[in-house]
Amino acid sequence: MQFFFAKSGSNILEIRDYIDKNYYPMDFTLDDIRDSYQFNETCQSTVPQALTAFFESTGFEDAIRNAISIGGESDTVAAICGGIAEAYYGIPTDIRKHALTFLDRSLMQLLILFENKYPPIMEKKREDMSVSVKRSANKKVSTGGRESMIQSAVKVADLELKESESEIEETKKSNYLLIYMKRVIF
Repeated sequence: MQFFFAKSGSNILEIRDYIDKNYYPMDFTLDDIRDSYQFNETCQSTVPQALTAFFESTGFEDAIRNAISIGGESDTVAAICGGIAEAYYGIPTDIRKHALTFLDRSLMQLLILFENKYPPIMEKKREDMSVSVKRSANKKVSTGGRESMIQSAVKVADLELKESESEIEETKKSNYLLIYMKRVIF
């Protein structure tokens, strides 16, 4: 459910309230459990912790760091948290590019075919906030040899990131214009 909310544009507080009301009590912070959390692979002892790590985050990398910081079953908690954070924030381009280098040809090709059909979200850091940038459906990464796939994926990610900066600047200009107009009119 949290993945649906994250992908559909709900904010973190809306997701948290829904989870708290319908699934798990979200009545703790990471600081509350950091000293006492221990290894336990059950969903009752990993999912709420992963969700809290996400709810207390400011971006994808921060969410992963939060999850790992509590110790215990941190690989499971980080995997759950990372999936939600990726759906909500996207993956920062530098992390994405580095991760691609670990995939063999068959995994790389599978990822590219999937993402060419379902474009990924990338995270763009702007000052003190994260902005999600969805890759254009018309921008496709080419398949072929492993190295050419990595180069194509990196090129498309860099292009999307560059284009998103101009879109963010245009949005910023529009917002400043609206603020100015409101002050002049009212």
